Amino acid sequence: MIAEADKGSMIGSTTHTGAIERYLEKLEHMQCVVAGTMDLPLHTYVVFLSAAIADRSGVPMDGRQLAEACGLAASTISRNLGMLGEWDYKQKRGLGLVTLRAELENRRRKPVRLTAKGQRALSQLLKERA
Repeated sequence: MIAEADKGSMIGSTTHTGAIERYLEKLEHMQCVVAGTMDLPLHTYVVFLSAAIADRSGVPMDGRQLAEACGLAASTISRNLGMLGEWDYKQKRGLGLVTLRAELENRRRKPVRLTAKGQRALSQLLKERA
């Protein structure tokens, strides 16, 4: 279980804080749901759940906002989004759970959205822990 002080440092300041705190309790079970037996770092799960919460709320966050919300460096967020997306930073196939697409109004902003596979993984995670 994650200590309360650690939760605060990982979450940062965001309107999604309450939801992120609730989902942090599910992190221990996410490895089995999302990646089978793959051993992924805890912050990868934090990034996935934070992106999922924002996407489901209808206000998806971009990488900069995720970095602030998770209390992680932008480079860490970028690597994790690559791993969760189509291609990681080493040009290896990613997990295909999220997608980043530039907005038409602001091409520099790339909100993170769950793919169909990401939605299924999240639904399975929530069902298992309900």
